[in-house]
Amino acid sequence: MADFIFDVALGKHVYYAELPGSTDSLIVVPVNAGAASDSSIRVAEDLDELLGIVTEQTTLGRKTLSGVSVGVANNIATVDAADVVWEGTSGNDLTDLVVCYKPDSSSTDDAIIPLYCLDFEVAIDGSDVTAVINTDGLATAANGS
Repeated sequence: MADFIFDVALGKHVYYAELPGSTDSLIVVPVNAGAASDSSIRVAEDLDELLGIVTEQTTLGRKTLSGVSVGVANNIATVDAADVVWEGTSGNDLTDLVVCYKPDSSSTDDAIIPLYCLDFEVAIDGSDVTAVINTDGLATAANGS
C-alpha cells in the first residue's frame, strides 16, 4: 500500500489508474530520497519537479506497471498492479518507489504526474529485486458514507 498519495493526485489517482488515454501508462521510478522528508516530496506536481528533490536510480531504470486494475466494492476503490522485478541490479541504494501516471508514451518528465510513494529501502548488491505490491493493492479511495 502506498505510504502517501502526492498532493497533485489527491481525488484523481483512481481516474489516472484507470488509464483513460490511448497510449498512457503507470510507471515505477526507483529513487533515493536522501534526507528529503515526505512532506517536501509530496508537494511535487510533476516528475521533473520531484527529481529536483530526490535522486532517480537510473541504473535500474523505470518500469511500466502491468496488470493495472481498479476495483470498487463497498464504497472503496482499490488500485492494484502486478509485482515489479529488476534483474541483476547495480547502482545506488533505494529508499522509495514512485508510481506515476504517464499520459502518453512520449511524455517528458514535466508531463508525468506522481501518484504514489512507497517506502522501499533496498541495498543494491547485484541480486534481483522484486517490489511486491501489497495484497491490499497500491492505494484505495473510500467514500465517506
